[in-house]
Amino acid sequence: MEPKYVTGGILVLILLVGSVMSDIEKDREKCGNQLVGLATCLPYVGGNAKAPTLDCCDGLKEVLKNSKECLCISGEGQE
Repeated sequence: MEPKYVTGGILVLILLVGSVMSDIEKDREKCGNQLVGLATCLPYVGGNAKAPTLDCCDGLKEVLKNSKECLCISGEGQE
């Protein structure tokens, strides 16, 4: 393979990765406010409450209705 094709392929790959990364950042920015509504679910999720609060359920319904993708990115990048 000629070096110019390899260089061109690497450049295209870098551009694609950059595009995907910027989309993730946009989603995180958009979802930040949506996920704040789920903060009331933390005691239930953490095992400190026997049942979720009404606010927790309402917040989850809102996220499911308007922005399901926010549930997917909420855990990305966390170890």
